[in-house]
Amino acid sequence: MTTDEFFTLYAAGERDFSLVDLSDFNANGRDIRNCKFLGAYLFWADLRNADLRNCDFRGAQLYGCQLLGADFRNCDIRVVDLDAVDITGVTFTGATLHGTPRGLH
Repeated sequence: MTTDEFFTLYAAGERDFSLVDLSDFNANGRDIRNCKFLGAYLFWADLRNADLRNCDFRGAQLYGCQLLGADFRNCDIRVVDLDAVDITGVTFTGATLHGTPRGLH
């Protein structure tokens, strides 16, 4: 799914993007709260400064994502692949981590 397709659906009220391939997705500085990304592929996505509060990322693949300044408050990020991700400045307050997601040290 392209970034434009995602934001068209999001503007129409869609919030379930489970199992969707959002590789190279660009949400830099955007508000995409309350979404489900269960098992989604977000390889190399740009989520810098994105408002991701209350999203469900269980089983998502975030390999190589840019997360600088992203807001993951109250997210469920269990069993998430965060390999090759810089989490500098990321807010995880209230996030459900149950065990350490891959790549988060």
